[in-house]
Amino acid sequence: MQLCNFLPPHPAALRLEQICTQVGEGKSPPGAGNLIKMFAKFANFEKKSYLCTAIFENRMEITFEKEYLRELFYDGVTSDKQHRYQPHIIRKYVRVLNILDSVDRPADLFRYRSLHYEKLVGDKAGLESVRVNDQYRIEFKTSARGEITICNITELSNHYK
Repeated sequence: MQLCNFLPPHPAALRLEQICTQVGEGKSPPGAGNLIKMFAKFANFEKKSYLCTAIFENRMEITFEKEYLRELFYDGVTSDKQHRYQPHIIRKYVRVLNILDSVDRPADLFRYRSLHYEKLVGDKAGLESVRVNDQYRIEFKTSARGEITICNITELSNHYK
């Protein structure tokens, strides 16, 4: 069964079809969710138009509680002057969110030891976190809706403040 339909074939389309096949087999490579979202829309390569339709069941849906978190992920910058970060922090933030998007459920985050996935206790009980680096962490709350897990990103916080 062919999941993607591009006319004519393009190298990016071939990579997408490979990912679609892996997803169809129950595997989900890192970043697959974002790549498929990107190609699921009308795309224009080398001034030629291609259309892709991808069947992809994303079990971990990422939402953002605050607008600056969404801007950091999609744009790499934020208009909020209070939340400015160094470029290397933003790159790692995007990398970690791509990993979050690629897993099926929060328990799969234990595979990535560098993230130090943990459920928080104390005054932040009910939240979970993964590390961006030694200083920053992403705090989020997960909830299940059927087979889909909603991951609501609440904060990119300084671990030591």
